[in-house]
Amino acid sequence: MTEEFLYYIWQYRLMDAQKLRSGYSDLEIVHPGIRNTDAGPDFFNARIKLGGTLWAGNVEIHVKSSDWLSHRHHKDEAYNNIILHVVYLHDADIRRQNGEPIPELELRGLFDEKLFVRFQEMESSLDGIPCGRLLRDVNDVVVKNWLSRLFVEKMEEKAAGILGNLDSVMMDWEQVFFEWLAWGFGLKVNAGAMMMVARNTPVKLIARMKGNPFRLEALLLGQAGLLKGKITDEYPGSLKKEYGYLAATHHLNPLPRHIWKYARMRPAGFPDIRLSQFACLLGRTGSVFSCFLSAEHFSDLIFLNDLTASDYWTDHYRIGKKSAPKIKRFGKSSAEKLLMNIVVPFMLLYGKERNMPALVEKAVSWIEHLPPEENNIIRTWKSLGIIPGSALESQALLHLKKQYCDRKRCLNCSIGSAIIRNP
Repeated sequence: MTEEFLYYIWQYRLMDAQKLRSGYSDLEIVHPGIRNTDAGPDFFNARIKLGGTLWAGNVEIHVKSSDWLSHRHHKDEAYNNIILHVVYLHDADIRRQNGEPIPELELRGLFDEKLFVRFQEMESSLDGIPCGRLLRDVNDVVVKNWLSRLFVEKMEEKAAGILGNLDSVMMDWEQVFFEWLAWGFGLKVNAGAMMMVARNTPVKLIARMKGNPFRLEALLLGQAGLLKGKITDEYPGSLKKEYGYLAATHHLNPLPRHIWKYARMRPAGFPDIRLSQFACLLGRTGSVFSCFLSAEHFSDLIFLNDLTASDYWTDHYRIGKKSAPKIKRFGKSSAEKLLMNIVVPFMLLYGKERNMPALVEKAVSWIEHLPPEENNIIRTWKSLGIIPGSALESQALLHLKKQYCDRKRCLNCSIGSAIIRNP
């Protein structure tokens, strides 16, 4: 038996009501309280009736009564206001510091032990999706509703990160959006480095260069530290010369070159290429945030599919290193990922913060109409019968895998809970 499982039994009141009444005729659970995940009692603001008297306060849960002593709660004043001690097994009488006995509820025999067996099966599973073999038994409505909730949860998680950045730059939405857009261009491997480039480059300077992709490319590659050292090719040599002028004029400092990663990457994702494509986007839009906010539909941003690195990169992936000719286009898949991972979360947060419900509705409509992602995690869900119908659902499934399945949080998952309750 585990405390985590007992929290679950208590929170959802899965005890046999008949046994509870017959065994504890003076106890009635009015409300189990609110789960506390920080230090202190396990549930706050619970309400119970003891002997017909309504009590409101905190509840502590342990596997055994004696855990109260081993956890040294008898030495902590914060536990003096516990109104009920819930345990699986009673093995000791527990009292407050003033010697007053604490009412206790023993759960052994009050719930179906098969629930715990099913929970243990998932907890001990070595599969990437602990309940994968049982998923087909879960009602589709449960799955759909949970995915909708998970999408909201993921957007709230992203919003917290964005708000943290906004606080550091006096709520400059344009600057922070520019930084996160750069993060999206960097892919996972170089996302952090790309954000550093954007953070090190004033967005107001970017806006003044609209329509001049050459200067923008010089600025970005220079700020990235990729124009340092001896350069013999004509085009990157011109970029280096232009960046020298920009750096002197605007007091710019390039980042160290060693922050960029190339190993085990597809050449099309090299930072040199991505920075050139990013310069192409910035050259078309000027004020990037306003451009995305004003679009009525994501199809209005079709130009994202056609962002192309400058001509030099047609037969280069890195400066000075020739390669087979190939146009380096950003592409439809990359554009869709940028929209779902960066643009939609920003629109949702901006709409919420500025009380613009129409913008929130537009963002949700976009993510509902964007196609689902295709990667190893999504393919795993599909093999188990969970097939996302939109980017909203694929985003939710990625969140479910990372935040719940990988961490074995089956008791906190609506799907896991449904499986446990129906052994």
